[in-house]
Amino acid sequence: MLQHERQNEILHILKNQSSATVEEIAAKIFVSPSTARRDVIALEEKGFVCRLYGGVMLAEYKNETVPVTLREDSFSAQKEEVARRAAAEIGHGAVVFADGSSTVRRVFKYVEADGVTVVTNNTRIFEEYGNQKNLTLYATGGKYNTRNHVFLGDGAARTVQQFHADLFLFSSQGLTEEGVFDVSEEETALRREMLCHADRSIFLCDASKLGVCKTHRLCTLDEIDKIICDIPLPWEIPQGEPKNDD
Repeated sequence: MLQHERQNEILHILKNQSSATVEEIAAKIFVSPSTARRDVIALEEKGFVCRLYGGVMLAEYKNETVPVTLREDSFSAQKEEVARRAAAEIGHGAVVFADGSSTVRRVFKYVEADGVTVVTNNTRIFEEYGNQKNLTLYATGGKYNTRNHVFLGDGAARTVQQFHADLFLFSSQGLTEEGVFDVSEEETALRREMLCHADRSIFLCDASKLGVCKTHRLCTLDEIDKIICDIPLPWEIPQGEPKNDD
C-alpha cells in the first residue's frame, strides 16, 4: 500500500470511530506501528489529525472530550500515584462524590476505610469495584455517554442534589492559575453540582494538565480545598530571594 493510500485509510478509520491508538491503526492497515506513526505525523503536519494521550483523532474533534479509551493508559504511573494519595483522604464512613475521570476511578482500589459511600456517574467504578466490601456504590443515572462510560444531564444532576457528600474527588482536562477547565459542557455542569453539594473538594491531576486552558471553566482555585498532582504546582514553587548585586 502506498503512503497516500495508507493515509486515506487512516482518515477513513478515524471518521468511523473518531479516535484510535497508533497500535490499532497499524493493525487495521497491516503495517508496523512505526510506519503508522510516521503516517499519523504526516497527517498532523497537514492539519488533518491531532495526536494526544497516546492516540490520534481527527483535527475537527480536537476541542471535544477525549475518549476514555485514549485517556486510560496515558500517564498511568502518575495517575496511580495521585490516586493512592487521594485514597488516604477518605475516612471511615465518608460519603464521596466521584466524577467520570480515569484518575478518580483508580482511587477506590486503594481505599482502606470502611463504610465508604460513593456516588458517581462513572460506570467503570461499578465494573471494577462493585464487589469491594468496604464500598457502597450509588449511580447517578441520567443520559448515558457510551464514548466515556459516564452518565450526564439533568437526571444525573437531580440524583446528586439528593445527597450531601463529605468529599468530592474530581479531575478535568486543564488546570491553570485561573482555575479548572474542560471542553465538555455537560461534564463540567455535573461536576459543578457535585462541588456545590460537598463539604470538601480535591482536584486530582498529572503534570500534563498543568497550564492547559479549555472552553469551560468549572471553578477557580479558591473553590478547591486541595490539589493533588504528581509534581509541585508551578505557581507554588518558591522562586528564592532576590540576588544582592552589592
